[in-house]
Amino acid sequence: MMDTLLQKTLSWLEQLAEEVQQDKAKTLHLKCKVTSSIMSHYPNILGPDMIEAAAAFEAIGETATCRRYFDAILADFQPMMQLLQEHPDEQVNEEDILSMSALLAAYEGLNRLSNAENYGAERAWLGAFIVKGVTRDQEREMK
Repeated sequence: MMDTLLQKTLSWLEQLAEEVQQDKAKTLHLKCKVTSSIMSHYPNILGPDMIEAAAAFEAIGETATCRRYFDAILADFQPMMQLLQEHPDEQVNEEDILSMSALLAAYEGLNRLSNAENYGAERAWLGAFIVKGVTRDQEREMK
């Protein structure tokens, strides 16, 4: 009898954990909608939100939704990467780093979902760019 009660309790807890994960994914999806509606001009905020939502959908096995998030990040952020590549002497700020970190995470996520190693050149450039870090102190410029 104790084993049956324990099994039922564990089953209920597993179901509850799954529901919480699904609710988290839905909540993060709504957060992204709000962020993109209000702050679409701030990729440094939108990108990390989209990565977080994609991870939540990946955690519950909704890989098609996860892939759509990653694809959207690529569509929006690859042109930014291209501009940064074309102007390597430009000063880099924290927003650039956050945006390019989201792009790198999207490339890595697509590779993970596809069980592949694509985007090698892009990932290498992004890694070096992120490691280089901020080269412009925005707070000093604002004073």
